Amino acid sequence: MMFPYEEWALRDVKTLIDVGAASGVFLKEALSVYPLKRWLAIEMLKEHRAELLEVVSPFAAGEIKIVAVVDRPVGNAVYRKCSNLDSSSLLELNPESYLHFGYEQAKMTTVDSGMAETRTLDELAMGFEQVDLLKLDVQGAESRVLRGGEITLSHTRYVVTEVLVWQHYFDQSPPGGIDHILSGYGFQEAWRGNEIRS
Repeated sequence: MMFPYEEWALRDVKTLIDVGAASGVFLKEALSVYPLKRWLAIEMLKEHRAELLEVVSPFAAGEIKIVAVVDRPVGNAVYRKCSNLDSSSLLELNPESYLHFGYEQAKMTTVDSGMAETRTLDELAMGFEQVDLLKLDVQGAESRVLRGGEITLSHTRYVVTEVLVWQHYFDQSPPGGIDHILSGYGFQEAWRGNEIRS
């Protein structure tokens, strides 16, 4: 498995919201590890819908929403797709981010862009009395998602989030900013993974 579920040791996970679901790698693994009674996969790129449907087809009690998650709705927002990574962001790519990886082949550029409908996490999570696991992988916009999820965070048990320590995107969420928001809701860091390099 790509994610260390045993190390996380999360108990009684029956509901999941996956923000930045992409092609469904995390969701597929979570569905095989936890006895989920309800899940929501949120992804802003329409082209990932088919992959997500394939991942979740054997599982009921879930929903896929194609939308970008923000701190306050702005109608539609511009997203950017990056070269060298299967990633996209609402934030502008830092063209010097490849210096972090130390080799020219890691140089990333914006290869495509488009428009995505925007919603807050609180709007999308309406109807969830409790969120056992909230997963965030939104390429530097984690703080924005969390700021739009005050109600959701107040009834969330576990949060797993990507934290970018290198400036991959302009105006990305600083690690301390994410920690500050989560600690304000009583969350404590229980596990920190190693950096994953592509």
